[in-house]
Amino acid sequence: MTRIFSAILFLALSANTFAGVSVSPTTVGFTSSGMQQIRVKNTGDADMIYKFKLMTWSLEQKSKDILIFPPVSKLRPGEVQVLRIAVRTPNKVSENAYRLVIESADKRFTIRIPIFVNLHKKQHKLRAEKTERGLLLTNTGQAHVKITGMDRGGTVRGQLLYLLAGQSKLLDDGNDISAIITTEKTYAIY
Repeated sequence: MTRIFSAILFLALSANTFAGVSVSPTTVGFTSSGMQQIRVKNTGDADMIYKFKLMTWSLEQKSKDILIFPPVSKLRPGEVQVLRIAVRTPNKVSENAYRLVIESADKRFTIRIPIFVNLHKKQHKLRAEKTERGLLLTNTGQAHVKITGMDRGGTVRGQLLYLLAGQSKLLDDGNDISAIITTEKTYAIY
């Protein structure tokens, strides 16, 4: 879980370069059918082979709900590959979440890009509850919520946390559980 969070946190940074590869954008969202693109650039000094595959959000299994082309690419230094991504299967009533896994053929690195399919334009609904153990955040809506920052006691912490529809996360911060949480909106919890 820590590795997944670290990879997602990395992708949130403005410099989207890692181990000789640059990726843009770092999140893909579908609100209608059609095609999206991701640019992958070899920023290293040697030829590199990249493999691209779509996984379920939990990374437990491959998914065929979205088409990715090409599945493999060899890039020379400085060369860019444009990945084309299209929804193959319409989503359910709530949003579907996936991860595009970009992996070097030599297994030196793996990058995971969040992909959200929300064809019915569902919304997130963030609920925060103070508990004895900390601040419990729950997404009771039907779409993901992306938490991009928190301000606790005057200390701003850059956080990147995705809560999918129906998910909860306990933020344990001792006795100081008042916070201002930043998403597309700002929530104050005191």
